[in-house]
Amino acid sequence: MALLKWITDRNLEEAVFNLSVQVEISENKINREFGKLFLDPFMAFTEMNVFNNEYDLWKEEVIKRHLQKDLSAHIINFYLQIILSYDKSDFYYSKSEKVLSSKNNKIIAYLGYKHKNNSGKKNKRVYKQLCYELYKSPSAKNHHNYKAFFVVAIPKKPVKFEVSFALSHKLTETIDPEKNVRVTDIVSFFQLITGDENAFRDLFNVLPQLFSIFSDGNVMTKEHDRLLRTYYRTYG
Repeated sequence: MALLKWITDRNLEEAVFNLSVQVEISENKINREFGKLFLDPFMAFTEMNVFNNEYDLWKEEVIKRHLQKDLSAHIINFYLQIILSYDKSDFYYSKSEKVLSSKNNKIIAYLGYKHKNNSGKKNKRVYKQLCYELYKSPSAKNHHNYKAFFVVAIPKKPVKFEVSFALSHKLTETIDPEKNVRVTDIVSFFQLITGDENAFRDLFNVLPQLFSIFSDGNVMTKEHDRLLRTYYRTYG
């Protein structure tokens, strides 16, 4: 019996394997280039003394903190691979534009890790990119009745939402919100494309079984159960 009803086990395993490999590559790179990192020696000495850490343990913690910066990008790529390979997917991903598109779903989408505010330069860039894909790109003539989404992996509040992508008037150039350019959370997006309201939660719940394939059975089921509470605090 398949782990999830909307994607094959093979595609799930491939996505988790690629995620594991990318994280390992990032960790190895940080280890190799540790001597090039600009670190505050006063902060390091204070941290080692306050937390009673020896040098090697302090170094390990520093590597983990730097790995977090890469990990958010790897997680987004994991979601992209899942979206591109679920059973009924006809999504196409443009690496140059970093935009997903689906003819069957009439969707254009950009996946971002967080949507901190409506006045950032990145949000403005994403908004303009989605408007371009929807109305002005060479393929825009095929986008009748399409919607464009900025999909947020980590929402501000643990609730499902879909709202107009409205930019702040603090910007030097005021951009009025387009009704077909939206912001939504990743839980709602997975529900939209798979038709399963529990798709994203179920994906999280099968991670222990999937990671056990590539970690010699060293899977922390107890820790997953504790993290499930974190899942509900983040996504509701």
